[in-house]
This record gives sequence, structure tokens and C-alpha cells, in this order.
Amino acid sequence: MDPARGLLWGTVLCGLLDITAACLHASLARGTDPVRLLQGVAGALLGRAAYDGGYATALLGLGLHFGVALSMTALFLALCRAWPQLLRRPAVVAPLYGLTVFCLMNFGVLPVLSWTRSFYLHTPVVFPGPMGWPQAVIHVVCVGGPIVFTVRRWMTPR
Repeated sequence: MDPARGLLWGTVLCGLLDITAACLHASLARGTDPVRLLQGVAGALLGRAAYDGGYATALLGLGLHFGVALSMTALFLALCRAWPQLLRRPAVVAPLYGLTVFCLMNFGVLPVLSWTRSFYLHTPVVFPGPMGWPQAVIHVVCVGGPIVFTVRRWMTPR
């Protein structure tokens, strides 16, 4: 058992797969380039000013993205320590965890960030529109899967 490796590899795989899928979807569905997508992620903290920051705000967005991947992997790791039975059926737990993260981000984190941002940027609270089915599928496959299977790999006694 090596929870540190589970945390590391779950974060890396989730972060890479999720941002790659998001970039592909944004490019194919809306013609958005990856820099603009990552600036949008940074916009959670900076508001619309993120789009004027060039590569610096895109890198901030990438850092925030991996910070969320780290947080969601750490959360699952903590859940597994409390309820080890989560590791018994990863094919069932992974999609459920991906959907949980999707809902947590869409209906919790993003609205709270918008509300918080209104205090320090003095802008109106604007709740982002709900993410669609493609993002839900991306979360099931590229977030839930890598986190659950990687944590299981490193948390299951050999």
C-alpha cells in the first residue's frame, strides 16, 4: 500500500486526461483553442480579466486545473480510508465518482467561486450555465476512472 503514489498518479492521470478531453471537446464543438480554455479556468478567480492575461493566465488555469485534480484524488483517497469497500468494485464506483465530481464542480464549486469573486472584483454574481452531457461523460471517463483505478492500484494490499 502506497497512498502517496496513488495520490500522485491519480492526480497526474486525471489532470492530463481531463484537460486533454476538455481541449478536444472545446476545439471540436466550439472552435476554442486550449489557451482560451485554460484562461476560462483561471476566470474562476480572475473573472473576465483572465482572457486578457495571455499565457500567464492560461498557466494559472492549468495550475488550478491540476489543483482540483489533486483535491478530488485526495478526497477519494480519504473516502477509501473511511470506507475501504469503495475499492472492491471500481467499475461501478468510478462512473459514480466521476458524476459526483461533475455535480460538485458544476453546482457547488463554480457557483461559490462566482459569489466569492463578486466580493473582491465587485462584479455581479454570475452563475455559470450548467455543463452539458459531453462534460459529464468526460468526468465519468477521464476523472472518475483514473482516480478510482489508480487509488485502487496503490491502496490494495499486495
